[in-house]
Amino acid sequence: MMLTAGLVGLVILGAGLAFLLAPERASNESFGKAIDRLLLADPNLLREQYCLQNMNYREDTVLISTADRRTQSWMALLTEAGLYSGPETITTQHGFFTQTRLRFSKTEAGRKATHNNALCIADGLEVAEVLHFTPPQQVGQTEVSLVTVRLALRNPMPWTKTAQARQLERTLENAHSESARNEFILMRQDGKWVQANQSTLAQARTQAREQEQKSERTQEGAGFFANLAALFGFGPSNPILGVWSFEMIPGVSSRFPESVT
Repeated sequence: MMLTAGLVGLVILGAGLAFLLAPERASNESFGKAIDRLLLADPNLLREQYCLQNMNYREDTVLISTADRRTQSWMALLTEAGLYSGPETITTQHGFFTQTRLRFSKTEAGRKATHNNALCIADGLEVAEVLHFTPPQQVGQTEVSLVTVRLALRNPMPWTKTAQARQLERTLENAHSESARNEFILMRQDGKWVQANQSTLAQARTQAREQEQKSERTQEGAGFFANLAALFGFGPSNPILGVWSFEMIPGVSSRFPESVT
């Protein structure tokens, strides 16, 4: 009886190991998990898409004119959120002229939320939905798929959802709409779907060009490599293709009317 129970236990254990070690299938669930792993492992990958650059966040102090009401309102919002303290009134004399400005100081929470010259409004990004993926195609010795996903903010800061925040910074309206679309090229490596490396991308480009030339001859341009040919026609070297539908990028996001130093 004990021997039988032991054999049953081994069979169950073996089945469990086989399930864990089995290659990941091409499915919405597998691709969603793979892209979430990618986004968690490398926060810098799409950081510009969840960090605001509507003013200079690089320095620990911000000085603004007392006449700049819009920026004052924005800084008051960040102060209420605990990212800055103040304001302090600073008066300086330049010859016959006196200048009065307001100084806000970044808190520890504010330092954690800023990256270089940007204010990050969430912990990162996550997959909200896998919209489409191409059937895996063989590229050299590797299977590759082009995956289109809808991304959402991961743990967004509560203050960014307020009506006042959205009124002052219009990009926040779209940031919370979960309207972001991105395309990822993934390859299956050791049974797991991971970001395609440069070697695989180079092979994919070559095969895409060959397929495109063949399609021109036969007038048949459908399929995975036709999609790649269209994407690679723009010449990107980054495995992450596509952009978010809202424009939270340098020089494009709404900016306050007066300069902030």
